[in-house]
Amino acid sequence: MATDEHKHIQPTDHGDEHDEMIRRTEVHLSGCATALLWPFKHWRLLAFFVALGLTAFIIRQIRTMAEGESSLLDVQHSVAIEQTPEEVRALRDIGQWEFMAINTEELVERHEAHTFGDKHLVKVFRGTLRLGIDMKQAPADWFTIDTINVPAGKRAAVLQLPDVTLLDTAFIDEARTTTFYEDGRFDAKAKQALYDEAAKAMKARALTEENITATRNAAKVQFTHIFQALGYDIVTVNFIEK
Repeated sequence: MATDEHKHIQPTDHGDEHDEMIRRTEVHLSGCATALLWPFKHWRLLAFFVALGLTAFIIRQIRTMAEGESSLLDVQHSVAIEQTPEEVRALRDIGQWEFMAINTEELVERHEAHTFGDKHLVKVFRGTLRLGIDMKQAPADWFTIDTINVPAGKRAAVLQLPDVTLLDTAFIDEARTTTFYEDGRFDAKAKQALYDEAAKAMKARALTEENITATRNAAKVQFTHIFQALGYDIVTVNFIEK
């Protein structure tokens, strides 16, 4: 007996596969859209990271520039020390350098005998004598650089300074001069003689060897400090004696 076998064949649902493909495509497109829209949704966070990176870059650039400027300044400082003629001219242009001031007074008197009566005058002169050096009197080569008798790596300056002198010859203060006693009339010539006598005595009392030596030492210390500040390790100061 013949038997007919019927196989149940499941029909293929092409419509479902098509829908699945569409869903996958939509998911894929949705993911791409999300990735593209992320920067716009989180722009604050993105701006923060950009600003952070830019700040780090600027700081690095500033440090690099600072290091470059530092080394540049070092070079310029070295060049400035080498070009000391400007400073040397400025030191000379100052002119008078005062290192000691001496306040003193001198009593002088004048007596004249005449047929019709004697005359007597006593005056006290006061003044301040200023001792120092006058750089206007310095020679053209008062500053030189010693390159022979100098240890390696050292810089030496040799100074030839004018000797100590009285900076102002009109040191008597007329406003402080007093007449202690006066009997009779004295002419201008007699009064000038008293003035000259007082000035001579006051100069002799101020321009002693002790005061001159002390003034030289003060000038030597001052100029040594100045040229050491200009970059010289060894400073030799000589005075041109008159």
